[in-house]
Amino acid sequence: MKILLHGLNFAPEELGIGKYSGEMIQWLAEQGHHCAVVTTPPYYPQWKIGEGYFGGRYCREWLEASGEKVGAGDGRAVDEGGPSLRFARPSQREREVEIGAEPIRVIRCPLWVPGKVSGLKRIIHLASFGLSSVPVMLWKAVTFRPDVILTVEPAAMCMPTTWLAARLCGAKAWLHVQDFEVDAAFELGILKQPLLKRMVLAAEAFLMRRFDRVSSISPNMQAKLAEKGVHPDRIAGLPNWVDCDMIRPLDAVTGNGTKPREPPASDPAAESDTVSRRIDGPHFTADGSAEPKVTVDAAAADGIDRRSLRQRFGIPADRFVALYAGNIGAKQGLEIIVDAAKALAERPGDGDAGRGDAGQVPVHLVICGTGAAVDDLRARAQGVPGLQLLPPQPWQHFNELMNCADLHLLPQKAGAADLVMPSKLTGMLASGRPVVACADPGTQIADVVQGRGVVVPAGDTAGFTAAIRMLADDPVLCGELGRAARRFAVDHLGRDAILRRFESALFDLLGPSELPQRADSVPAPLGSTTGAHAGEIAQAAELRRSATPQ
Repeated sequence: MKILLHGLNFAPEELGIGKYSGEMIQWLAEQGHHCAVVTTPPYYPQWKIGEGYFGGRYCREWLEASGEKVGAGDGRAVDEGGPSLRFARPSQREREVEIGAEPIRVIRCPLWVPGKVSGLKRIIHLASFGLSSVPVMLWKAVTFRPDVILTVEPAAMCMPTTWLAARLCGAKAWLHVQDFEVDAAFELGILKQPLLKRMVLAAEAFLMRRFDRVSSISPNMQAKLAEKGVHPDRIAGLPNWVDCDMIRPLDAVTGNGTKPREPPASDPAAESDTVSRRIDGPHFTADGSAEPKVTVDAAAADGIDRRSLRQRFGIPADRFVALYAGNIGAKQGLEIIVDAAKALAERPGDGDAGRGDAGQVPVHLVICGTGAAVDDLRARAQGVPGLQLLPPQPWQHFNELMNCADLHLLPQKAGAADLVMPSKLTGMLASGRPVVACADPGTQIADVVQGRGVVVPAGDTAGFTAAIRMLADDPVLCGELGRAARRFAVDHLGRDAILRRFESALFDLLGPSELPQRADSVPAPLGSTTGAHAGEIAQAAELRRSATPQ
């Protein structure tokens, strides 16, 4: 099968949509499919063009899914996408790389990335790729002759070109919705004009209905597709996944003395990076001063106790650590973490070393990441005790960071919980730690976290703070919820199971003659199936309409 991906984000981005799109195409290539990608230079979540890439010109690369080592080539070769993703310029491939399986052809189009993100600048940013990718997509449709052309929302501006390219070459058009970016922009106040909202939502719905298949990552988001007029027979489920061997509990002792949750398996990240690596960027303390950079030896991380691991990241070893690791943007609502840190600092034992008067374990909150709102967050966090900001960490060290936590935090602004399904949630669950999430009852986030953490209403600072304090004071409950989270990730979020179902759905879209005979059958993840029952989706959409205020 020949597959062409048209998407704003792709490997070697290590967070969000770029990570999932890169892993999906890599997996499909490993199954023997011929894949090509039209995308941008990596820029997310830093909102800065990655080193060695160019935002003002077209570039062609080859992605070696087999993982052969590559050296310097024409321009600069890039090796930032984890242990199995390698990039090479065409001349380098011809000169140095011995090809086994068919490589993945990647074309990166010009992209404008604003230094300071606003609503208007974000639109121009998306439009720059939407326009620059038009000639490349039409050219690839004619020369590559794909069987399926796949695009991912965000960015919705890619939809017209994807559909036109598919019609031009007779391919099937597949739209995968990671975020309802248009709805979220208006719900969060990024865009505000009512007339513009009606026009943009109508155009988006019109385009969605033109696609042969439209998928999304949760049942509630599939129901929203039906609300927008997509026929239920064309709606499919494609949830995000996690590599449960890469993200997993390490054999370690926690900072507050709880016991390890499960023995470690082999760690591909550690095996691939045995050299000490410096963590980039400053670490900010409570008074806003920058601490020295910290060096972490990935090979030594597996099997050490949590106290030593935390010290390597500059995280206090004797606190109950609640961690948020991910993008720092408008829809995350990270202000609630800052407010929780302030509230916890007012209680005895929190924000200070040692235990409080009642023997409570002091709580330390950590925010790790970057993004469009990072400067505003730093200003808000200035001088707040018990709160630490860390820069984004290399993927090779991400599991070590996740294992520094006793608890993961998933804040979300009101109104966004059913418009987005945070990809970071899969890693939180796989790490074997409970989650405190902001979501309304009945949303997909609430359904997934329930029984594996604590759900509080979005914007409820008191409830958010109380949930953190409750789990800090109850290590038995914290451990039980963390083990339940790990079991759910292993049983339902495995990458191979989900992508095998996706591959079968691609064959099904092309017709029975293309469908290979398989002896295995894969259980449906997250309670949904690719090609979910049309009646159930239609019924869910009707319930959503009836519950929405007019």
